Amino acid sequence: IVVTGVTLSDTGATWTYSIPSVITPPDYITNAYTPTVTAPDESYTVYTAACFVYSRLPFFNANSRPSCKEASHATYASGGTLMESEAKRFVSNPPVNTGLPSQIATTLYGSAGPVQKQVAYTYDNYSNVIEKDESDFYSCSGTPCAAATTPPNGWLRKTFTTYQYQNNPAWLSAYIVN
Repeated sequence: IVVTGVTLSDTGATWTYSIPSVITPPDYITNAYTPTVTAPDESYTVYTAACFVYSRLPFFNANSRPSCKEASHATYASGGTLMESEAKRFVSNPPVNTGLPSQIATTLYGSAGPVQKQVAYTYDNYSNVIEKDESDFYSCSGTPCAAATTPPNGWLRKTFTTYQYQNNPAWLSAYIVN
């Protein structure tokens, strides 16, 4: 079942969903999967998916199938003016793709020009976040703005997390994280 629209009974407001057909391998590598959601005020958001094959286990005696998640989205006003975008980069440690975000760049577009902020994540070998870096908003150029590796003004805040197994290796053999 694919939902193509929802109308609220109390207000009559309608949300519409344009969802393309499912992409099958190897097409998910070369073709973007871009569903669109249109709000009652005619603003709309276009999503782009990134597809990962997490496992080499066969699925119904066929090749592994991808699992897709949101890689980016862009929100437009009813007239087509870009208002906001978000782009994600994912951790990729071939041959294993974790599908975890390594960087998220959020950009707001306004009359004073675009501004962007970033969040970057570092993970341990067990996919636990050990560092989260956050920037303040800064001016950027382009539509969309390209995310820099490091924000021009540096990081506003860095959060470091230490897990018990890092201080006490016995926790590894207790199967807490591995």
